[in-house]
Amino acid sequence: MFRFLALLPLLILPLRSAPTSTPHLSLPSGAVLVSSLALKGSAGGVAVIYRTHADFVGVETDSSGSYRLTWSQKLTGRATRIKASPHAGIFFVVSTGDSPSRTCLGAFAVSGSNVKSALSGASSAIQCGDRGVLMGRNRLIVARSDPAHKGSVPYRIQTSYVWSAGRFRLASMSRVPDY
Repeated sequence: MFRFLALLPLLILPLRSAPTSTPHLSLPSGAVLVSSLALKGSAGGVAVIYRTHADFVGVETDSSGSYRLTWSQKLTGRATRIKASPHAGIFFVVSTGDSPSRTCLGAFAVSGSNVKSALSGASSAIQCGDRGVLMGRNRLIVARSDPAHKGSVPYRIQTSYVWSAGRFRLASMSRVPDY
């Protein structure tokens, strides 16, 4: 079992916009490609972050040599990172959330042209916290302030997900001091 003394917010660096001249991209008209990532274990699958009036995460699939956008979802805030999981068909997106102090982590599972949440036991594929996120090979943690706590030492609520049977499953929710 891991023990965390402190969970610090991630240093969020902006993604650089990539040129949209890649021939297989099928983004909506006027969209700008921000970042793309070949999906491990998904023949011809590409995860993309693109920007129109807002930031979106999407998946393109190869259908007989022609890529098409088969799924997309609007992100809250600005996308800051896209990362492949070591587990086949799983990828992560980190965004700023609805305020600069919030960090959101999206975990998605791709199978063919279907995309689902890679978080089992969560209400959404995207979870946000104002105390940071931590991504490990087999564990994800989202930390948020505990607004109900009264006392001189602030507390945070850490929600942990562990890799099991092809998904990140809810393992625990714990209140810990935020020294």
